[in-house]
Amino acid sequence: MSTPSKKFIGKRAVGQRYGGRHTRTIERWVKTRVLPPPDQIINGRGYWDVETLDAHDRQRTIDAANQRSPVRTIEIETEEGLANTS
Repeated sequence: MSTPSKKFIGKRAVGQRYGGRHTRTIERWVKTRVLPPPDQIINGRGYWDVETLDAHDRQRTIDAANQRSPVRTIEIETEEGLANTS
């Protein structure tokens, strides 16, 4: 049984994946580490493995969730006195 071949996409397709961004924006994002570097460079052009981008997106989502501030406790006054809720 053969293994499925990896799917590589170019800079323009990466830009489309992230909301129609310009290819220059993709270059800047790689430089500032918003995106990982290309997995392959062929004739001076970068190509990303779709699985690499998927993994990168999952990790950024996890990192963003971990950086959110914790739920704040709110005090509500009831007939019995103050009650803490989350």
